[in-house]
Amino acid sequence: MFRARSLARSFSILDYKNSASLLDSYMSSIPGPGLSPAAEYAALPKVGMLSGVYEATRDLAIDIITAVNDMGYGMGVGIICISVGFRIIYSPILLWSQIIGLKLKMIQPEMNKHRSDMQQVYQTGNRKQLAVLNANFSRLKKSFGIRQDAQLYSLTQIPFLISFFFTLQEIAYSPDIYPGMLTDGFLWFQNLTEPDPYYILPIAFSVCNFLNILKSPTTSGAAGQWARYAKFMKYFTLLTIPVSGLMPAAIVLNWFIMSFFQLICSSLVYTKTGRKLLTIPEILPGSHTDKIAKKAAATQIIKPVIYSQKPTNK
Repeated sequence: MFRARSLARSFSILDYKNSASLLDSYMSSIPGPGLSPAAEYAALPKVGMLSGVYEATRDLAIDIITAVNDMGYGMGVGIICISVGFRIIYSPILLWSQIIGLKLKMIQPEMNKHRSDMQQVYQTGNRKQLAVLNANFSRLKKSFGIRQDAQLYSLTQIPFLISFFFTLQEIAYSPDIYPGMLTDGFLWFQNLTEPDPYYILPIAFSVCNFLNILKSPTTSGAAGQWARYAKFMKYFTLLTIPVSGLMPAAIVLNWFIMSFFQLICSSLVYTKTGRKLLTIPEILPGSHTDKIAKKAAATQIIKPVIYSQKPTNK
């Protein structure tokens, strides 16, 4: 309908009858309900670099999926291959971002003190003192190996995730070009163009998102007014079940794998076994928590030993 209105506007210089007849002929050529061509659904606006990333990602993803399908493994396995491969490439960045988030949680006392000092100085209007406090806190974070821009590097995956979505949408709505999407799925969802009939994928995707938010230092270590809302954030993932339940299984399969790999990275960072593997200390050396622990160990009271009988000198 949007394309029809655009076409009508472009022919506004013509008389009404010619424009109306041309519009009627165009509308009659639009396909009816059912699976529509990919161009009706997967048209990504051409915006410079983003368009180039989309085209390159699209071609590579389609080549890999069809190659895996030609080897006899099916289109579903091909989608799994590109999803797992992308997550493996981005795993170092995800792990680094998770480690930075964990370190920020470890210096929570320093962050609370900095926030309190900033509020006090802000009331006085002393901008120079505010700049000094920010500079000192930046040096403190740098001494602990914390880089705030590490959180931004993970955002570079967004163009690729968008490209994967449009690519999978294109092949899901083009079974005439990719007939394997109808019969060469994976496990219980052989038809990748239709939603998961048992809602297993949408529920699994929602559970992974729930656990990711639960383990996130942004929500688990929230303080102040944000803490009131952070505890409810994880429950919003339940809203993804009815939405993803209407999407083609090919798209939800990709979403689930992406979320599952992020959960693996979070588990590596937030479990004792994972911390030992990644050599992450339980307490950051030199932090406020470390100083308190050392002070408590130094002032530990040694209880006397009480004997039931008089000790001998033998």
